[in-house]
Amino acid sequence: MRTSAWFGVDYLLLESGSVDLFNPKVVRATMGALFQLTVIADADLSATIGDAKKHGVTVYSTASGGGKPLDSCTFTDRSMLLLGNEARGVDEKLAAASDVALMIPRIGSGESLNVAVACGIVLHRATASRRK
Repeated sequence: MRTSAWFGVDYLLLESGSVDLFNPKVVRATMGALFQLTVIADADLSATIGDAKKHGVTVYSTASGGGKPLDSCTFTDRSMLLLGNEARGVDEKLAAASDVALMIPRIGSGESLNVAVACGIVLHRATASRRK
């Protein structure tokens, strides 16, 4: 949530089964970002993706096993980013509904990135045009 607030994300949608938004540890970890974002808990992401596409939103998803290299991706002004959990990634049905699967190219020998780090890397790239 802190990363999303830092990069100016408008909405954060949490699928059912996500951590309790008001768990004391979660609230502390957000360092106030929880109150700077519009957060929708128990979101129906399949329906939201469909609605977003009807309104001209490009849907991007992260993929560990392939996809378009992040450094070759140009984000649209109206974008939605799907991030999966660290163990299973983005749900297959949601990934199939996305317009672009992204991958963060690995240079070293690390096995994986945690979702917060991956989020920061992707949002940095996605907001690059707004920083110029």
